[in-house]
Amino acid sequence: MNRNELLYQAVELEILLPRIMRTIFSLKNSHPTTELPLTQLRLCLTLMNGSMSLSNIAEELKTSPSAATQIADRLEKIGMVERVCCPDDRRVKKLKLTLPHITPNRVFE
Repeated sequence: MNRNELLYQAVELEILLPRIMRTIFSLKNSHPTTELPLTQLRLCLTLMNGSMSLSNIAEELKTSPSAATQIADRLEKIGMVERVCCPDDRRVKKLKLTLPHITPNRVFE
C-alpha cells in the first residue's frame, strides 16, 4: 500500500470515527456491534447502502479479496451478514447486512 492510499484511508477513518463512536456509546452493551473490530465495522458500514460482492467490498476497503472474505466469514458466523445470490448472475454471491436495527439513520444520527 503506498503513501497516498494510507493517507486516504486515514482521512476516511478520521471522518467516520466520531460518528461510529457516538453510535457505539449510545448503544446498550448487549448490542452486537459494540465488540466488533474496526475492520468488521468498516465492512458493515460499507454494506449500509445495500449488498455488494466480496470483490467490490475488497476494493472499497482497499484490502485483498481473501482478507475481505475472512472478515465476511467472521461476520456471517455471528449472524450480522449473509451471502445472497445475485439475481443477474447466479455465480456471484453478494454480502448483505442481516441486522434490521443497523440502518444508515441509526449509525449517522
